[in-house]
Amino acid sequence: QKVSDYAKLLQVSRSHLNEELRTHTGRSASDHIHDRLLLEARRLLVYSPMTVAQIAYELQFQDPSYFGRFFRLRTGLSPGAFREQEQARLASA
Repeated sequence: QKVSDYAKLLQVSRSHLNEELRTHTGRSASDHIHDRLLLEARRLLVYSPMTVAQIAYELQFQDPSYFGRFFRLRTGLSPGAFREQEQARLASA
């Protein structure tokens, strides 16, 4: 899922899409894509029985280890640790 893919769907250039998003939201197209991927990853980790590797491939990461780095960089937790934490939180609620 690349910025250029979304730009093509919207029939605008990649730079135009980034420019418009930065103007209206203060964030780049990549930031928005990463936010959406992270949201979906969190949802799948908490509510899906899929393994972390399966989730990585479902979200179109070429390598599960890259998915783990992507997730940890943005949350401070590995996907597995996040899953355990959230499942424990839900079980105690």
